[in-house]
Amino acid sequence: GRTAGGVRPCGGNSSATNVTATYLLGGTYAINYTVGCGSNVTLGSFNVSGPINYTAPTNSCIGANSNVTVAGLNISSTDNVKFIPSSASCFDLSPPLAWGTDEKFGGLTRHSSSKVSTLVKFGLGGQYRFCYKVTGGGYVELSPPVNVPGPTTTTVQLFPPWGVTGIPMMHQVSGMGLNYATDSAGLCDGSDGGDRSRDMSG
Repeated sequence: GRTAGGVRPCGGNSSATNVTATYLLGGTYAINYTVGCGSNVTLGSFNVSGPINYTAPTNSCIGANSNVTVAGLNISSTDNVKFIPSSASCFDLSPPLAWGTDEKFGGLTRHSSSKVSTLVKFGLGGQYRFCYKVTGGGYVELSPPVNVPGPTTTTVQLFPPWGVTGIPMMHQVSGMGLNYATDSAGLCDGSDGGDRSRDMSG
């Protein structure tokens, strides 16, 4: 939902009640209060600054800039954004960042008080969560997650597990959305980056 929280008496005094909520999305809200012996009543309205939704980058490719656009209420270029692995949470104290990306402390492109955008470049494939922090607030997660096709780890598994010259070796690359009909791979010498082999397509 849009909020998380609850209602509790104020110091046991029946003449006042605290309503505590953490807002997960920006927007205009009102308190809908129901008395135990009667019906509900709507109490005023107020604004909460923050993101409402975002346009997730489509057709994201490793190493290419992807545009992210956020819509919200009173959002600005000084807000923070980051992408994290799907195994982490935006509410974690220090979640790992998506490989090859940076946490952006401001520097967003402001189109209006209700729209900002930024560019992101992913270094590895995988599924990533998008986290947004309005100035003065905390990080919240916006849906949907982003799926980036490509290798999901820098580790390559060899068969056989040792390297020798003169015999074929199989190299297994783990990833998301790998397409062997269109993807290609090659080898280079890790010592100087020079090409020592042939294309490994298919």
